[in-house]
Amino acid sequence: MEPKLFGQYLREARNKKKLTLEKVAKSANLSKGYLSNIENGNRGIPSPDLLNKLSKPLGVSYSDLMLKAGYYDESMYKFTKDFEMYENEMETPLMQVLSLFIGGAGYINPEIRDELFLVLEDSMIGPDFARFNKEFRQYLINKQEAPDSISTDYEEDLYEEFDSLYNAKNLLIQFKDYVNESTKEQLLTVLTELAEKNNLGTRMNSAFLELTTLLSEPSITYNQKTLSQLDRQRILDMLELLFPNH
Repeated sequence: MEPKLFGQYLREARNKKKLTLEKVAKSANLSKGYLSNIENGNRGIPSPDLLNKLSKPLGVSYSDLMLKAGYYDESMYKFTKDFEMYENEMETPLMQVLSLFIGGAGYINPEIRDELFLVLEDSMIGPDFARFNKEFRQYLINKQEAPDSISTDYEEDLYEEFDSLYNAKNLLIQFKDYVNESTKEQLLTVLTELAEKNNLGTRMNSAFLELTTLLSEPSITYNQKTLSQLDRQRILDMLELLFPNH
């Protein structure tokens, strides 16, 4: 986008919030004249750091500003929007407890999958979960009553599908969009007890609490495409702008 058009976009966002140049400039730690020049297209496209400062007072997400400014392509924009969408959910007590059961690549740790399934199955919404839950429930019964009837290939395929459904990203979506607050409170209680039972109470988990560790995983993917080192660095650069004080 040309500087003049981008400046007009910023002015429209400011006017929509009924804010003066002076108020936005003060919130972003800029001079009124500098911000005016940006809106008039006389300063070129603002830097990502400056866009981060303008995001909150203008009420426009950082990812939207970065896309409009031309710093993000559609793929990076989608990634950032996903991150912004679920950031608050990741910080809830429920997700913090659930993170104790998740490994660095975002999958439930193998040794706890069966127990965690029994806690979560009734809260998961959607036809894929409904079909899989029925099959996995029967598998657990057979595992107890007739373990010799289960082939290794079948078991491996079943757990592969388990990982495709019961992973960090899907659970975030489920808890944010489909699980009511009452159910969340019940799950928090049960998951806390399960974590204590398995001595997980003091564990820090990279799937939610340390993204730099997650990004070091060799096979990490996004939209089924392996992230390159450049992709990972772009993500880290974006996170540094989003959370400059972390």
